[in-house]
Amino acid sequence: MSDPSLMKIDAASSRLLLRTESETTFFIKSSTPFVAALKRIDRLLEKFDKLPTNYKQYQQGEYKKVKHLTVKALGAAMEKVVSVGLHFREHSGYQVDFISGTVNVVDQVKTKGSHQSRDDSDDEIELRGRNVSYIEAKIWLKRK
Repeated sequence: MSDPSLMKIDAASSRLLLRTESETTFFIKSSTPFVAALKRIDRLLEKFDKLPTNYKQYQQGEYKKVKHLTVKALGAAMEKVVSVGLHFREHSGYQVDFISGTVNVVDQVKTKGSHQSRDDSDDEIELRGRNVSYIEAKIWLKRK
C-alpha cells in the first residue's frame, strides 16, 4: 500500500485575486522586517482616509467597496501578523479581526527513480501534501 501522506494531485486549484484584493492583501514571510511591514500597511491605510489627498483613486469606483486590508502569513511568520494587527489596534485605533486555520499546501519532492543510476534525469518529481497553520488579520478601514 502507498503512504497516505503522499498524494497524487492532478492540478493545484488556485483562485486569482481581483485587482483591489491584490492591492489590499499583504503576505508576510518570516524574513519580512516588522517595521517595513508596518510602514507599508500604514501608507496604504492613509490612502483610504477621507482626507483631501492626491489619492482620489482609492476613494472612488471599485476601491469604495473595500472595507478592510488583509495581512496573511503561514507557519513561523504567524507571530509577525499578530504583532502587526495588535500594533494597529493599540496604537492607531483600528478594529482588527484575526482568523486562524489550516491550509493544505503541496510540495514538490525529487525522488531517485533508480538506485543503480547516478544520472539526474532519472529523478522523479513527487507531489506531497501537508497541512500548515495560517493566520489572517483584517484591519478595518475607518470609513463612514
